[in-house]
Amino acid sequence: MAATRRSDIIVPEILAEGMKGAFAGMNLLQGTGVVTVNPTLRAGKKEVGDQIKIPKFNTIGEMQDIPEGGAASVQSLTQSSELATVEHSAIAIGIGQWAQIAASDDPYAEARRQIVIAVKRKLDAKLIAKARTTTLILNRYDNADASVNGTLNYDMGADAMALFGDESEEGDFVLWGVHSKVKTDLRKTKDSTGRSLLSDQQGKLSMFMGVPVAQSDRLTPSSDSPPKYESLLGKRGSLAAWINADMGIMEDRDILADDVVLAFHLYYCVHLYLRAPNSTYCGMAKVQHK
Repeated sequence: MAATRRSDIIVPEILAEGMKGAFAGMNLLQGTGVVTVNPTLRAGKKEVGDQIKIPKFNTIGEMQDIPEGGAASVQSLTQSSELATVEHSAIAIGIGQWAQIAASDDPYAEARRQIVIAVKRKLDAKLIAKARTTTLILNRYDNADASVNGTLNYDMGADAMALFGDESEEGDFVLWGVHSKVKTDLRKTKDSTGRSLLSDQQGKLSMFMGVPVAQSDRLTPSSDSPPKYESLLGKRGSLAAWINADMGIMEDRDILADDVVLAFHLYYCVHLYLRAPNSTYCGMAKVQHK
């Protein structure tokens, strides 16, 4: 009589095939649109540390004034590229854990769900760190005019938008990335009529200045006294995450633990565009404040 062994619960090849679909529609940073995810990276162990080109479309320029009898010059839709570094992360799980899960649920669905969560957390951390490297910085922590220093407020937000010059239309911004303490400060800050500057919406992201607010304590404050916080204001598509197309899911036996182990390997690169799509500015600004 045939018996089901623990190693039969998960077939790596089947799980890898399902992971491709799970990543195809991945949306990071709570679906704000600030990150473009592309699961077509062709990179592996040998490419870790290498710089690869992240392509983007250039703008076609301005409309031309045509004199009588004249003709328009043909403009080309071209692509350029910026460089990003290939990185490698992995997670390993004992197969016995999936055997326990299988007793009450589909182990493949649960495996995909948990791996996707782990990948999102890793990429979110990398993307937040990359976003903080922007050169568009508004320093309201140790500004010479002490009257404008303090916690994040409406005036700081307006000044942050002004860093984008005439590309500062409110509809262009899709993310305020803030620490949980900063979000609490926004909730406590009221306008002249007593209304909170932060607009909470049931089941949706809160809004500040009409822009969605996502909180993450990965935006760690400095060790200054008082701490210096950094809040991020981002435009659509200002960040990119490229992940490998071939899901590296492997199975092996751990001879020390006498167990079967699954290892998932992710090769990826994260990038902050020096110029956001259809823009002459970087798509991310950083506000430094108390």
